[in-house]
Amino acid sequence: MNLDSIRALGSKLRRSNEESLILDEWSIFHTYTSFLDVDDLNLYEVAAALVDNDFAPCILHRDGTTWFKSDGRVLSGETIYGIESGRTRVNLVGKNSDNILNQLNDYAQESWYQSIQFRMNELIVFEDSFLTDYIRISVGLIKAFSEEKQVNYHLYLTIKLYRNGVIIVEYREISPQKKVHYADFISSDLNLGMVGFESVEVPLAIVDLRAKAYHESTFKYSFHKRLKIIGIGNRHSRAVQDVKKSVESGDFVFELAELINLENSRENLSSIAQTIFSIIGYIASNPRQGLSYIFFGQKKLIKAGNFWSGRPYTFIIHFEGQRASAKENINNFGHSLGCIMGRRLIQKEANPKQYLSKDYRYFDDYSIFLSDSFSLCVWSKEGVDSQKEWNDSNNGSLIYGQQAINEFLEYGYMINRMLLQKVNDSKDLKAVNKLRSQILDFKNYIKDAPRHGEIREHY
Repeated sequence: MNLDSIRALGSKLRRSNEESLILDEWSIFHTYTSFLDVDDLNLYEVAAALVDNDFAPCILHRDGTTWFKSDGRVLSGETIYGIESGRTRVNLVGKNSDNILNQLNDYAQESWYQSIQFRMNELIVFEDSFLTDYIRISVGLIKAFSEEKQVNYHLYLTIKLYRNGVIIVEYREISPQKKVHYADFISSDLNLGMVGFESVEVPLAIVDLRAKAYHESTFKYSFHKRLKIIGIGNRHSRAVQDVKKSVESGDFVFELAELINLENSRENLSSIAQTIFSIIGYIASNPRQGLSYIFFGQKKLIKAGNFWSGRPYTFIIHFEGQRASAKENINNFGHSLGCIMGRRLIQKEANPKQYLSKDYRYFDDYSIFLSDSFSLCVWSKEGVDSQKEWNDSNNGSLIYGQQAINEFLEYGYMINRMLLQKVNDSKDLKAVNKLRSQILDFKNYIKDAPRHGEIREHY
């Protein structure tokens, strides 16, 4: 279907008598999941190394251990949760029980706060003892320009890395301050994973580490070549600093540099995610550097697995004509929601509502629709109002609990893919059996870990 046909179909849908969905406020977590080819990671060492390499301003472990950088030094502390006057209070305590929260600067403090919000919502929906250890890595802004869409996308990058190597990359896209018709939403936002970018600007460490991870994992160099590589790497790092630019997004300013595609093709969300997988594997390998690298060469580096998946987990918070109950929303906007679930424009005569799954939410505050390719959460007016006391500017209380469920299911899916690769490639029967045990544990966790029934019913 060409562009003119799509526009004509969109106009026809707009003119129909059906009540079309006009979105005011929404978020999409464009989520890409893979795994590193390892048995276990030391998450404490990986987190400290990522912060030391300026890859992330703040990292939070499931157990509360927190890493960040202040005055050029990597600091660690413990995030403490407590209840005060019926409200949750958090603090960041250093090794000597000192309050070090004031040493978190700018976006590091914001990302720490958002990671805590995720963690607390995770504790609401899951029994913690059944969850696998992980670190949540808050990276910052990615700015991507699409000439086709004529849009500069601002995406917030977060990574969840599990002890066994499962890695989840999330680009959070937040709605602009304008109304969006559902047809445009599908084309330009929901299906963003299919869009190629003419330019992509990312945090400086990604540009710097990408080159090192690529060359040192791909090529074996002689002693004299390694000397040259060290010099080239130093010049590349300086060049990245020279071309950096400050980009304002929301309340924060980020230092970014353009990510040049090594194959002279357009970047997209999946190619950037694969770059992230490679960089995390490189840092997790504790690679040789300096004289150690020159004299002994590079050690065997951890590589990403042979499979990845991508899904856009979607949350619709406010829209024109939003009804008091979830059932009323379905009755009045079923055709629009069906098109969103089908991820394309569908003529009314073809009954787009058939693409809606059953509503897996037991109550009438919001709806959850599921398919193999993504999930859709649509809030009702009364549901949003019920969360006002706890909600923040990022809609954490409306989004993070359900996204924690999405991450849990992504994790379960990927450990099955890990087993397939280990069975095919590994000669280590002990490692294969260990992963089989994790999969069996996860199947039991689906029944026991969730505090509510949606996961048990569908899975």
